[in-house]
Order: sequence, then structure tokens, then C-alpha cells
Amino acid sequence: MVACGSAALYKLQPYVNVDLLRKVYFSVVYCHLHLAILIWGTANKILLDSLVKLNNRAIRNVCKIHTNEQISIKDMHLSAYILEISNIYKYELAKYMFKICNGILPKEFTNEHEYTSKYHMLFISYV
Repeated sequence: MVACGSAALYKLQPYVNVDLLRKVYFSVVYCHLHLAILIWGTANKILLDSLVKLNNRAIRNVCKIHTNEQISIKDMHLSAYILEISNIYKYELAKYMFKICNGILPKEFTNEHEYTSKYHMLFISYV
């Protein structure tokens, strides 16, 4: 779906402004990245490369940057105000850990995925 979203952004480029392209990115591409980022974020770098390339292509379309223009990926993400996939993973992991520490996860997560460590008596969660 990330590839389809990138293609849609490419087709929309001539007709809409960057602000609307950014909104379309978040509604079509980012929602799929966000859905399983806690699983994808732990994948091998080689496996993530294709996803990162698709996301960068989508962001290039949001910024209306042609493929022959040389711009760093970091600058591209900064100009679009969009996090890189590695930073999306870190952000979502931090949110998840905050919810674990404060006990605000749904009961389905807390009851089945916690156990007490015999060494430290800490609750450790597995997803």
C-alpha cells in the first residue's frame, strides 16, 4: 500500500499544493507505516531498505522533488515535517513503553504479555 500511496502522490503533484500532498501522505501512506511499525522497526536493515525507499519516494513526491534533483534524505524529511521510519519506530516504542509503565494499556495486553522476572521482580512485556 505504500507503493500505491506513492503513485497516488505522484499523480496528484501537478494539481495540488504541498500542504494537501502532505495530508494525503498521512492519510494514505503513513497510516500503513504506523500500523505495524513496532514489528517492522525491529526487522533487519536489509529487509527494511525496500520500505524505506518506498517511503522516501512518497516524501519526494510530497515535496515535489524530481528524481534528478540531488537533495539529502534528512533535508527532504525536514522540509516535509515527516519523521524517518527509524524515528517513527523510536517514537512509537517510547509511547508503548510509557503506556506499559503507567498501566494504560488495554487489559488484553497487560494480562497475557507480562510475567515477573525471577531476578528483578520487574514486569516485562513482550509483543
